[in-house]
Order: sequence, then structure tokens, then C-alpha cells
Amino acid sequence: MIVIGVTGGIGSGKSLVCRAFHEKGIAVIDADSLAKELMNTNLSLRKQLQEKFGNDVFAIDSTLNKTYLAEKVFANEQQLALLNSLVHPVVRKELEDKIFFYENENKHSFIIIEAALIFEAHINELMDYILVVDAEEELRIQRVMKRDSTTREKVIERMKRQMPAKEKREYADFVLESNGTKEELKERVDFFYNLFKSLSN
Repeated sequence: MIVIGVTGGIGSGKSLVCRAFHEKGIAVIDADSLAKELMNTNLSLRKQLQEKFGNDVFAIDSTLNKTYLAEKVFANEQQLALLNSLVHPVVRKELEDKIFFYENENKHSFIIIEAALIFEAHINELMDYILVVDAEEELRIQRVMKRDSTTREKVIERMKRQMPAKEKREYADFVLESNGTKEELKERVDFFYNLFKSLSN
């Protein structure tokens, strides 16, 4: 079994690509959702988050107060680095456990780990190949504006906080361009599906 990391900036079409792989029967682990889940369920991590960011980091119903946390970290690089230093090791351990589980099932030629911060969190070390999904910047901006009902300025601000697409592409083993139609995207996913199947043999 081989492990494929799929990453890309916001609006790149990364999640759409992963959904297409999932529809073809491939196990997809969403590392970003996993991180949110662990911030709610991992007791040790919850304790550290409260110690570093205050009790308001959890709402009255004891779930993660995402709005509060976002306000704390996204305007402050040091706070963001602190958050990542707490969350990333826990996510990595969970990913290692999941990879081990799928390997032992012995019925997968490849699995996919979808993560926005593959390189920043150094989880690329767990993967055999990296597929970067990318699209033209203007198209990415338009997609996110439409999807999140937000302004152009806010999208550009979010893009600036991510590793530049050009840099991601340099680290990639493969690049999937998602500038076209959904049919064209499906064809590209089919191509990589067959490629990864052959690489796992």
C-alpha cells in the first residue's frame, strides 16, 4: 500500500479531487477535519489549548469555540505558530495510527491523506508521493468568494497566509491542474487513479 498526500491552496479544487477519489472507493483521510475533531476530543490537547488560549477557547457546550480561536491566532503569527505546535504532533500521531490500520487491513492499493498544511506540518514525511492540486489564482479567488460569500480582499489575505502555490509545486511529485470543467477534472482523477494503482504494484 502506498500513501498519497493531496494538498493545494484555498480554491484550488483539492477537496473536489479527494471527493472524486473517494467516489472511486479510495480511503481518504481529511487531516484538517481530523485536527478539528482532535481539538474537541483529545483530553490532553484540550487541556493545553485552555492553558495557552484561556477557558473561552471552548464554548459553554464544551465544543471548540472556532470563532474565538480564529480571532486569537489569525492576526498573530506567534499565536498561530503556538497553536500549530500543539495540534500538529497530535494529528501526526493519529495519521500514523490510521495508516497502520489501513496497511493491516491489507485491501488497499493506495490511500489518500488530504491536508492543507502537508509541508508546514511536516506530515509529507508519512507519504510516498505528493499530489498538488492547483488552479489559476484568479479562478481560485472567484471560487472562494462564491463558496464562502466573502470579499476579494479577505480571500487574498487568506492566500497570503498559506505557502505560495509555486513553492508547493516545487515540492510536488505530481501536479493536477483544476482550471477546467468537472468532466476534465474527472478525467485527470481517472489518470492519477490508474497511475497510483500501478505505482503500488
